[in-house]
Amino acid sequence: MEASLNNFHIHHIDAKDTDFYKPVLSNLTNPEFAKDLLNTEGVSALGKTITQQSRFDAEYRSRLVEVLKLQYQKSLIDLTSDSEVFKNIEKLRDTNTLSVTTGQQIHIFLGPFFVVNKILSCCAEANKIAEELPDNDVVPVFWMASEDHDFDEIKSTRLYNETYDWEMDSQGPVGRLNPKSLVALVEKAQQRIDQTEDNLQFLDDCKYAYANCNTFADATRYIVHKHFEDTGIVVIDPDDPFLKSKSIDLFQSDIFDHKPSAAIDKGIETMKRFGIKAPINTRPINTFYITDNQRNRIEKKNESLFSLVGTETTFSADQLRQKIKDNPECFSPNALLRPLYQQTILPNIQYVCGASEIIYWLELKNAMEGSELVYPILSIRKSMFFVSEKNVQKLDKNQIPLAYLFLSEANVTEIIVSKDSDVLADLESGIASVAFQLNQINNTFKRFDFIQSKKSEKINNQAINELKQQHAKVVDHASKENPVLHLVSKIKSNVYDESYNQERSKFILGMIPQMKMAQSIFNSNTNIFVNHRIITAVSH
Repeated sequence: MEASLNNFHIHHIDAKDTDFYKPVLSNLTNPEFAKDLLNTEGVSALGKTITQQSRFDAEYRSRLVEVLKLQYQKSLIDLTSDSEVFKNIEKLRDTNTLSVTTGQQIHIFLGPFFVVNKILSCCAEANKIAEELPDNDVVPVFWMASEDHDFDEIKSTRLYNETYDWEMDSQGPVGRLNPKSLVALVEKAQQRIDQTEDNLQFLDDCKYAYANCNTFADATRYIVHKHFEDTGIVVIDPDDPFLKSKSIDLFQSDIFDHKPSAAIDKGIETMKRFGIKAPINTRPINTFYITDNQRNRIEKKNESLFSLVGTETTFSADQLRQKIKDNPECFSPNALLRPLYQQTILPNIQYVCGASEIIYWLELKNAMEGSELVYPILSIRKSMFFVSEKNVQKLDKNQIPLAYLFLSEANVTEIIVSKDSDVLADLESGIASVAFQLNQINNTFKRFDFIQSKKSEKINNQAINELKQQHAKVVDHASKENPVLHLVSKIKSNVYDESYNQERSKFILGMIPQMKMAQSIFNSNTNIFVNHRIITAVSH
């Protein structure tokens, strides 16, 4: 499918036809996998389950709305009644309202381009759920991972191959940092960036936010709101005393009884059955203790004593229980506990993940059910890439589909080289034929008890592997002489390969026109950001 918009052609590529999401998608479409690791409840039934939960009653929702409005005030945002964001926040008062959420660490200047893809995918998925559930309002939510303390991951951005770093030391939650020292970095970028209206407006918004907001989380909300208000995305900072107070039971269960980690371990064992390695392993305790300047893991020393890792601070069990009750804002979930916290405070029917992020969500089904929380529908955010028309014309001239840009180097090499080489095709066919014949011979051997069929099978496998290795060498040799493959590899290197991913390597600061274009595409057709697709924008 192709659509045109302003100065771009928009191509949809089914991710199943590429290597981009293949390992994840192959599992998500496996019925047995889905039954054990995904929520297979229908959307209508799931929505009803959420809206009937007592945790999301009218009283709680009213407080949630007030918290969100106060957070927007702290971001110096005056929400008017005609704002889509204001309307969506107010919708959360209704006990029939659901949410679709995505989340991300908060980066300087908003970070890599995939953050745009996450936000727009979340909004599109919320629209899709709303169409399926006409009796429910559905609100898109952007969850700022403001409590994360990995400062190195969020402190840098790039503009025209130059790196801009936020020069400071930080060991605490990044959302609580004072952003005023970023103003000098904005001014440096203002001198360097192309002096277009959109570029300058984005940097003016960053400068205002960093200069006037008290925290980095508040400043980030301001920038997101200024550039995505039309989508209706509601930005939430989970680092909030009231929201934490609704999760006291979760923190206590984790710290004193270790119930979440035991349940997550069961999920990890289930994943192993499908050959999936868990990206994050549990600890007995998955809760941190946070202050403005530190975020330290809590560790159990014995039945009555707990310590903060990296410090000399200790708490008795009674002291820690009282601290959780009196100051829940001092406790912070790690990456595995965070989704449980999210499902505790939001009427969330769907979570929009990154391709890597979805893997650790798969660990959590048992833990959600054990904590009487709803395990949401999981989807992968859409990916948008940008290719010049000149490069697309070169691909078209050589009859190379855009989808080839999202194949692995090995697969695209074999496809292209094989097109021009009858010899390679004959070799591949011959190897397949030999494999078949050897398998037939081995099956015959199995009929005789005095023959060691396993030994015969091992010899067969060794022979086939040797032939495949020789075939790979021939392919490699042929590829070095193939001009079409050289062309595709060069274009791929600017989009996606094993060492480079455009949406992760390119930062929003250097792609303001593309961000504006992505929003225009969303406004004209939100369905483009639904389902497993790669969106390729071809610029004139």
